[in-house]
Amino acid sequence: MRAPAQCGEILEESGSYPRVTADSPTPPSFRAFVAVVPPLSAKTELEAVVRQLRQRDTDEAVRWVATDALHITLAFLGQITESAAAPLIDALRKETAGVESFELGLGSLGTFGDRRRKGGAQVVWAGPEGDVDGLSSLYERVTAAVRSVRLRVESRAFQPHITLGRVRRGHRWRLDPINAPSISSITFRVDSVTLMESQLGKGPAVYISRRQVSLSEP
Repeated sequence: MRAPAQCGEILEESGSYPRVTADSPTPPSFRAFVAVVPPLSAKTELEAVVRQLRQRDTDEAVRWVATDALHITLAFLGQITESAAAPLIDALRKETAGVESFELGLGSLGTFGDRRRKGGAQVVWAGPEGDVDGLSSLYERVTAAVRSVRLRVESRAFQPHITLGRVRRGHRWRLDPINAPSISSITFRVDSVTLMESQLGKGPAVYISRRQVSLSEP
């Protein structure tokens, strides 16, 4: 009986996709996700917001995200093989063909908590507004593309956001909604999705753009 598939594993042979067996050498792989990456102009505006939040973080309780790492995750895949990337890109092109670009804005700052940790917030984020329905539709198409090439996608509910910082273990941090900087003026056009690689190490994760797929690309 075959063991349950891991996140990012090709489940079965389909078309020209390579099949990996127990006797095969471990193929090269990378930690992957598909994301909307804001343009530099929006990232620069968010950088100014993060700078204000950092100035108020006098205890250095939060590890703030670098400007070039800002993104909205649409699908987290975990480890996928290098050979799975090309079929996935083809599937993303197919699923997003005919999808028109849309305008997205940022409405508010917020936090996610963690019940396992006392002290409240774990993640500081910026939430989207504007054509959120368009973003949700894009998420559905991306997950359909992932599943069409027999890859597993993280099953948690879609909560679109841009992570701005992560609270360090052993620290507490609270967002002051009254004095929080405004982000309502930040808008950008979503016209592509990007297959990203996440490299983990001792410091913050490093994100590398592997391939960008433009919306409406034939």
